[in-house]
Amino acid sequence: MVQDQDRGIPEAGQPQPLHAETSPLQRGLTVEEAFVALARSCVRQWQGNVAGASHAEADQAAEFIHQIRVALRRLRSAMKVFAPALPSAFTETWPQRLRDNADRFGPARDLDVLRTELLDAIAPEWLIGTVAFRDLVDVVDRERHTANEAAKRALDPEEQARIALAFNADLLQLPRRGPAPGLELTEFARERLVRARRRARERFNAASSLEPAQLHRLRIGLKDLRYAVEFFAPLLGRKTVRSYLERLTQAQTTLGFLQDLEVARGRLEIWAHAAPSLSLAAGFVLGWHGPRYSGLRSRVLEETRPVLWGRTPW
Repeated sequence: MVQDQDRGIPEAGQPQPLHAETSPLQRGLTVEEAFVALARSCVRQWQGNVAGASHAEADQAAEFIHQIRVALRRLRSAMKVFAPALPSAFTETWPQRLRDNADRFGPARDLDVLRTELLDAIAPEWLIGTVAFRDLVDVVDRERHTANEAAKRALDPEEQARIALAFNADLLQLPRRGPAPGLELTEFARERLVRARRRARERFNAASSLEPAQLHRLRIGLKDLRYAVEFFAPLLGRKTVRSYLERLTQAQTTLGFLQDLEVARGRLEIWAHAAPSLSLAAGFVLGWHGPRYSGLRSRVLEETRPVLWGRTPW
């Protein structure tokens, strides 16, 4: 069940960020009907958060904007999963258009993470009191505010509505074929889940070098697999799905932290190069998180392996 706060119902008069709905799939749907139901669910999350963000101040819209990106990412993932049942013109146009839309909000999210999850974690009073750290925080806050303002400008409700309307128009034009002979939704789901895990395994093998770029690709592969499992969850065993998703989410979270620190490293290096006085504080931030980064990086593959080679809900 989706809680009221997940539906964006106001709490104390304030709209709340809209999180992903429970998968609407059920046995008896055709493959095409299943995709349309999922797509509409993603569009509701997307447009609900556009409405919420449009009424929030720039620095208070961060979670709405994050959930917009989640909705657009889930929608692209659904198109990837259901690609064999969709016209090529649809899958060649919309994934890139939705990606371009989501990318406009990426810098704001990266800076939100840097401030709230990396800097705030190492801000005891004795450190905040240093000039170098205060200066670094000021730089991050200025950049964050600028990025949030840019995201708000990109989040023009009329433009977002036009994109959503165009997508819905194309959605209505999709052919409503029945299931292919011998291919019901449950069989299609199993086939697509097997393929998604196989793709993630390939990325796992490529990540054996532990290079950041390959670990990031593995994270994306696990995210696609997780979304696929969530999409098809109503067709699978509830307990086994829950357990599998917990392990999958944990691996993805670990890889997410590694990527967040890599992104932060790049920004900190740029700022320190432009203002050498920030070098000490930037180095301290990276050094503080370094042991955790090193420990997670060294064991992330072993923790991920059971998810990709162990038992599955399908």
